[in-house]
This record gives sequence, C-alpha cells and structure tokens, in this order.
Amino acid sequence: MKIIHISDTHGFHESIDYLLEKIIEEHQPDVLVHSGDFMRHSKKQQDVEDILEWMQSKDVPHKILVPGNHDVWCEQLEHDNELRQLTVPDDIHLLINEELVIDGVKFWGSPYTPGFMNWGFQLNENEAEALWSTIPDDIDVLITHGPAQHVLDDKHAENLWGVTVCESNRKIIEKESALGCQYLANRVKQLKNLKGHLFGHIHESYGRDESHDYIALNSSILNGDYKVKNRPQIIEILG
Repeated sequence: MKIIHISDTHGFHESIDYLLEKIIEEHQPDVLVHSGDFMRHSKKQQDVEDILEWMQSKDVPHKILVPGNHDVWCEQLEHDNELRQLTVPDDIHLLINEELVIDGVKFWGSPYTPGFMNWGFQLNENEAEALWSTIPDDIDVLITHGPAQHVLDDKHAENLWGVTVCESNRKIIEKESALGCQYLANRVKQLKNLKGHLFGHIHESYGRDESHDYIALNSSILNGDYKVKNRPQIIEILG
C-alpha cells in the first residue's frame, strides 16, 4: 500500500496542486492522508468544506483527514454525529481518536496535541496519558497531528545547522527542541506492529526518520515562516 502524506497546509493547499498531481500520477498511491492544520487562523465552516472538496478532487482511492490544533471548528465533529454526517462526504474518512481498516491495513488517527495557548484539540498531561493508551495495540499506521517527543519535533531544526548558539539562549533552544508529546512517545514504543507514524505540527522539523522500527514522517508543507516550501511524502506499507 502506497500512502501520500501532507500536513499543515494552513489554507494554502491549492498552492501544491500541480506538485501533488504529478506525485499522484507518478506513484499511484492508494491513500491520501492530511494530518491537520488545513485552516489558517479562522473558525469558519467554509474552510472545512474547502479542504474536503479539494481532497475529493484528488485521484486517490482512499482519503483520510485528521484535524489539527488550528482546525478549531472541527471540535464540533467529535461528538455531534449529525453535523459530521452533514459535513463530511462519504468518500473521506475523518479520524478523531478512531480506527480505520483499508485493505487489511489498520490506521488510527487523532488531532490532539499538548496544550498550547487557546487552540483546538488540546491535552493536559493527565488527559494525554489516558488518550494515547486507547491506541489499539495492533495498528499499522498511526496518524497524529503532533509528533512524539524527540522524533522530528525540534522547532529549531530548520535554522540551526552549523550555527553557534550563545549560552544565554541554549536553555531556551533545548526546551524547544523536544516539543513532541512524551506520553505519545511512550505509547509508540509499545506498538509492535507499527510501520508508520504520520504527523506535522512542528513545521521546522519537516522530514523523514527511519532510525526506529517504523518510519516517521513530518510532512508539514509550510515551513517555520508559514511559506509553502516542503513536498508531500510517500510511504509504502507492506502487508
């Protein structure tokens, strides 16, 4: 199964249309995944309808959407099934702490991230440990908006290559170099069947990490300056 992954488009999804269409034509993916922050800074239903219509237009058999902290309007869809049915078309799978099986491959998706300011889908420490414990033991692909701690979660990764940092700023940088969730990291280590973890959230840490027993992708399309810079990424899951 080939999966094409994007995240953190923040309203600029149409800017990657040409590139995405070329990648889809070349790789013929089975699944398109967007792991959240498709809105800019609004709470409008129209923004949700726009991304759903855009995803529907892509020639990929299966589409999965997991909201992010900027997608505040989507909090209503977690518990209001009637609104969800009216909003989300049948050919798009919206995952909010839910499992989905496609051709025998088990996905699980969640929009929740550690609490920060007044955004959507926020967790405190007690809530985080409880939520991540509900991830099924046997999933193949984990989709979360945010990263696990110490895996593509460094806010300074984009700008610090070869830069000497003065001591007065070092403590701030170290604190911001592990913005992922420690409780999610603990749970990921327990998932013995895990083949891929797809996320975004920390724009500056876009990339691919194959140093674990699974492949981690941070596919934030926007960089730290909120400019369209990065490419969609492909992961292949073997049955």
